[in-house]
Amino acid sequence: MKKKLLFLSRIAVTIVLIFILWFFLKDNIDELLATLKAANKGLLVFGFALFCLNIIVLAARLICVLKAQNLKLTLKESIIINFIGFFFNSFLPTAVGGDIARGYYISEKYKEKKLECYTSVIADRTIGLISIAFIAIIALFFVKSDLICVKTRFIIMAVFTAAIFFIIFSLNKRLASRFRFFIKIVKFFKLEESARRIYKVLNDFRHFKKEASFAFLIAFGGQIVMITVAFIIAKSLSIDLPYAVFLLFMPIVSAASMIPSLGGTGPREGAFILLFGGISSDVEAGALALMWLTYFIALSMIGGIIYLLSGYHKLSISEIEEMEMDYDR
Repeated sequence: MKKKLLFLSRIAVTIVLIFILWFFLKDNIDELLATLKAANKGLLVFGFALFCLNIIVLAARLICVLKAQNLKLTLKESIIINFIGFFFNSFLPTAVGGDIARGYYISEKYKEKKLECYTSVIADRTIGLISIAFIAIIALFFVKSDLICVKTRFIIMAVFTAAIFFIIFSLNKRLASRFRFFIKIVKFFKLEESARRIYKVLNDFRHFKKEASFAFLIAFGGQIVMITVAFIIAKSLSIDLPYAVFLLFMPIVSAASMIPSLGGTGPREGAFILLFGGISSDVEAGALALMWLTYFIALSMIGGIIYLLSGYHKLSISEIEEMEMDYDR
C-alpha cells in the first residue's frame, strides 16, 4: 500500500505541474509551435547526438566507481546497463528508479557482492550530484549580477558548501563520528542500514584516490556535455543567452528533476520555464523545455530497444518491487 501511495504521489506531482505549465503557456501555444517549427534541424540533430554520447561518459564513470569495490565491467556492458537504467527511470510504472535496475544487472555478474553493486551505483549518482554543485558555483563568477538575484546566489553557495562538507564527511570517519545527530535522523527515518552501506562505499574511495578523482572529472565533463546540449538546443531555437547562464541554470534544472515524479517530468520543465523564462520569454523557455523532454523520451526509447535486444533477463514489475523491498531492508 505504501509503495502504491508513493507511486500515485509521483503521478500526481507530474500531472499537477504539467497542468500549471500548460496554464501559463496556453495563450501562447501558436507562438510556441511556430518557435519549434522554425528550429534549426541540423543543430537539433547534433545536440541529440551529443546527448546520446553522454551515455558513454556515464558508463566510464560507473566503471571507475565500481573499481573501488573491486568490481569490473567492460565499457560495452556499462553502456548497455546505463541505457537500460535510463529506460527504467523514464517509463516503468514503479517507484524504483533506474539506479536500482542498474544495480540489479551488475549484481547478476557479481552475485556474491550484491550490496556493493547497489551501493556503488548510488555512490556513482552521488558523485554526479557533487559535480553539478561545483559547476554551479563556478558559473556564479561568470554570470552578470543582473541576470540572477541575490537569493539564487545564496542558495547555490549553500549547496556548494554542503557538497564540500559532504566530501570531507564521507572521507573522514573521525569527523563523521562527531555528527551523531545525523545518525539519530537516519534512525528516525529507518534508513540506518542503507546509509551505512552508502557511507562505506564513499569512504572506501580513500584507498582509491586515482579512481575517485577520475570519476569526479568524468562526472564534471559529463555535466558540461549536457549543459552544452541545452545551449545547442537554445541556439537552434534562436534563443540568445550567454553560455554561462546555462552553466548556472542547468544544474538547478537537474536538481529539480530529482523531485519525486515520473522520470522528473513536470519539475524539470517547470524549472526550465521559471529560470529561463525570467531572462528570455515563457515561449522560448517552454520551447527549450519541450525539446529537452523530447530528447529524454527519444533516448529512453533507444534504451528500451536495447533492453529488448540485449539478452538480459527481462524484469517483471513484481520482481522490481521485490528488489526494492530487499534493498530497503
